[in-house]
Formats: sequence, structure tokens, C-alpha cells
Amino acid sequence: MFGKRWLYLGVILLATLALQQCIGLRITDIWDDPEIAIEGGTAAYTIVYKNTSSEDTYRDITLALNHDTHLNFVDATPAPSARDENEREITWDVGTLGPGHGGTIVVTFLVAEGFPTEVYQLQVTVQIAGITGKGVGIRTSRDKETAYTLIEGHPTPTPRPTPTPAQ
Repeated sequence: MFGKRWLYLGVILLATLALQQCIGLRITDIWDDPEIAIEGGTAAYTIVYKNTSSEDTYRDITLALNHDTHLNFVDATPAPSARDENEREITWDVGTLGPGHGGTIVVTFLVAEGFPTEVYQLQVTVQIAGITGKGVGIRTSRDKETAYTLIEGHPTPTPRPTPTPAQ
């Protein structure tokens, strides 16, 4: 009578414990400045990451940022470990983070010109690309964050009729 119910509760308990063992490293935020950029201007992205665990230390941490083809890398603080312009990927070897520790990365891009439409949306995604430590086999949606930036392009001028000369 209670066999199936207890088995069901046991599965829920095991699933809950497994979720509590998830990796404690999180991309806690990514935001753009400005929220609406202009062609030929700059766009900066701030990435915040943190070891949210109260007891686990993570090692060999690598963060990877993939960016839109309309963004050209200008600078980053701290400096990236590697850049692959063909893949539009920038990586940082963060190293080791103890419990409660984290950091911030600021990346600046030049926004290309010549967008096909008046409004365009850029995309920048940052994710945990490498890590060792307790629970790293279990991934969550907090392993990756994406920021979207609107671009106000230069509007295409509307042709005006040539006035007829007065006689």
C-alpha cells in the first residue's frame, strides 16, 4: 500500500539532493552599456561570476565569451587569455576560486557600421567553458548568460522628388 508512494518520495528526495550538489560557480550577471548603442560607437559588457558555494573550491576555471559578428574587440579588463576572431570567441583563464570568491570582467567592443536595418540586436554570450572540482558533472542554466544590445542604425534616407523648375 505504501510501497509506490515511498518509492516516489525517495526519488524526489534523491533528485533534490542531486540538485543541491550542483556546481557552485555561477555567471551571476552580464549587462551592456549602453543598452542602445549606435553604429561606429562602443559597447561595453560587464560580466560578474562567483563561487556561490560555502565550502567548495573550484580550479582550472575558464570563461568563454562569444560575440556578434558586428562587434570588434577593443579592450578587456582583465586582459583575456586568448582570442579567436574567426570563432568570435574570447577566453579568460580565471584559475581557482574559493568559497564566496568571484570577479568581474569588462569587455569593450567597437560596433560596426552598415547594418541592413534601422534596428538590429547584438548578442554576447558568456559561459563556463572549463572547471574542475566537486559537482562539476552537473550543469545548470546558470553556466551561461546572454546579453542583448539594440543598435540604432542610420536610417536609409527617403528619396525626395526633384522640384519642377518654375517657368
